Amino acid sequence: MESITFGICTYNRRQILMNSAKSLALVRGIEKVHIRIYDDCSNEYDEAFLRSLFPDAVSITRQKVNLGADKNTSLMYEDFLKSGDEWLFNADSDLIYRADLLEAMESLKEECGGFMTFFNCISHGDVIEAGRFVEKDSVGAAGCFFRRDVIQLILEKMKVRSVSFDVGFSKVLRQNGYPLYACRNSMVQHIGVTGFNSANIIFDYGRGFVPDSQVNAQIVEDTFEAYVASVREFSRRRSFWAYNFITSTIPRKIDRYGRVLRELNENRKGSGKG
Repeated sequence: MESITFGICTYNRRQILMNSAKSLALVRGIEKVHIRIYDDCSNEYDEAFLRSLFPDAVSITRQKVNLGADKNTSLMYEDFLKSGDEWLFNADSDLIYRADLLEAMESLKEECGGFMTFFNCISHGDVIEAGRFVEKDSVGAAGCFFRRDVIQLILEKMKVRSVSFDVGFSKVLRQNGYPLYACRNSMVQHIGVTGFNSANIIFDYGRGFVPDSQVNAQIVEDTFEAYVASVREFSRRRSFWAYNFITSTIPRKIDRYGRVLRELNENRKGSGKG
């Protein structure tokens, strides 16, 4: 297999990151890829902690200030082009992985045309079925597999690095003739119930992912329980907000509108139009 970088952007969420690293360690042949970590100035852990999770990482970059997810990702892409690797897999701090992921990459890399995602997200609409792939109308960066020339194209076209990079690059690819292929059954799964692109009832989930180990199965179960708790908390907060709105805002509005109506009626009577 041609040389591959697994690029992982991190920012806090210590337990989720620990689960992700535990799953990554089970990928067959993972010792053959170049793991590169890009931490966005986390305050929950330091470089030593990251090294303990990813002992074979070829580099760990710690940003001096928090840049935000989009800019940190774009800097990871720029750094990849300084390496000698041919492919970049945009791993992430809140993904888990099937053990046969590298085998799937080797099987699909020629057919995908230089780009595909191993995360068939249910919230990214399908366009058509295309052989071993499903073509999507958009994709996010997590789970994507890029050939070097595709990364070069993205960085050339997206000159403002910090603006909507995570989803903007898929528009660039479509405009330049690259279909957004996804594998039919996800080879990675999202476990970040909370984070930059997940909150409360919004949660991206990979279609067709089958846990292939006790580790992955337990992580998926724990993630589902966390999601249910998140939805319950969202519902509680919405109910509290609705109660406050009904008991305070609406009566004030009714009282104000009532005063306006009374004034209008009095004016009409005073003018002899009543």
